[in-house]
Amino acid sequence: MIDAHVGNTQHPSHRAILRGLPDSSVIRNRASALNGYTRMPPLGSAEIDPQGSQLLTDWITSMSSANRPSYTEWRTTHFGNSTSPNGAPNIDADNDGHLNYTEYLANTAPLSSSSFLIPGLSITNGQLTLTHPNLEGRLIHVETSPDLSTWTRWLHPDNTGLPMPGPGTTQFTAPTEAPRRFFRLRIEEQ
Repeated sequence: MIDAHVGNTQHPSHRAILRGLPDSSVIRNRASALNGYTRMPPLGSAEIDPQGSQLLTDWITSMSSANRPSYTEWRTTHFGNSTSPNGAPNIDADNDGHLNYTEYLANTAPLSSSSFLIPGLSITNGQLTLTHPNLEGRLIHVETSPDLSTWTRWLHPDNTGLPMPGPGTTQFTAPTEAPRRFFRLRIEEQ
């Protein structure tokens, strides 16, 4: 969880990582020895890495709620408030077969049955190409199955699940492995 609490904070509102707020993020403050925090780890770490500290600052700043809303913020945007029963994570508000939480992860519209994420799949000259959109703040793994009941992570070297930067798509190309193979995306919050 991005807003997780960490012990030994210098201020009650500080968290391990607080989206968009590097000065209130304990990990960045410890790495940089800022805002009353000691270095992390405390032994053998007298040198501060300015490039690493800036990288942490930039990463935490990039996680502002405008770029990556929490489920509660997303729910308020789409359902008018954070307590609407139709906005509960386990409800399919538009009856399209996808729960609200799945729509949140896929960045689709929970009140439009025509809004859903469909990966692209094509086969040309024995090469399978699978394409999916990059989703900010999401880890995406491609899973495969021979029978729609047993799913495993697709063993493609680029199928790391790591988020891809910026808008656009991610594409995987590999030889076709079997006469019949099914694919799906497993999307998680980063």
